[in-house]
Amino acid sequence: MDLAICEATFRDGTPIAEQAAFSDVGIHLTALEAGAMARASGARSLLLTHLLPGEDREGAKAEAASAYGGEVAVAGQWARRRPLRVRRDPDAVRPSDEPVQATEKRV
Repeated sequence: MDLAICEATFRDGTPIAEQAAFSDVGIHLTALEAGAMARASGARSLLLTHLLPGEDREGAKAEAASAYGGEVAVAGQWARRRPLRVRRDPDAVRPSDEPVQATEKRV
């Protein structure tokens, strides 16, 4: 695997991570767990996503790297809630109301 993309919502040992670990839901990972999972998968590099707002991004990167042992990057903030805008080309071909003739042969 070339790239592992893994969420790292929590930092290891923080109260919120400890609380989440003992919940019935248990859906979020720490940066340390993300690094360990990437290492176990054999990924060549790791991209961390879904950090808590205001989280120490460099600290999360270092924590993941300590368990991973390879290249780690953190997804940019632009990836969060950046709306996609669809622009329509005014010169684009629009479907016509005329029926399609079934005389063409498709190869």
